[in-house]
Amino acid sequence: MTVLGSRQQMCVHKDISQMTGVAQNLACRTAVASRSCQHYRQVETYLREDPAIGTEPVDIEDLVQLGKGSGGKGGGCGPCPYFLSREMAKVCGEPGAAQLPALAAN
Repeated sequence: MTVLGSRQQMCVHKDISQMTGVAQNLACRTAVASRSCQHYRQVETYLREDPAIGTEPVDIEDLVQLGKGSGGKGGGCGPCPYFLSREMAKVCGEPGAAQLPALAAN
């Protein structure tokens, strides 16, 4: 199970996280497209090194701490929580779809 949140809730980039709304979304997209966001570049590496991520429940705060490097492997710059959560959702099923057990018909 994974949690999806907005860039505003999850951004840990030192400059982009200070922005809001459209400005933040545009700055994030630009940094991702140019591969200048170190947090974004860490997502693929992190998933490769820790393929079990998401097997335990995580929340936004856990992902943000991981992105800040707290509790991450080696400290320092961790993976982008926003894009990490999106990749985790792909593994768990459709993004935004609740993973609920089927209800038995009575």
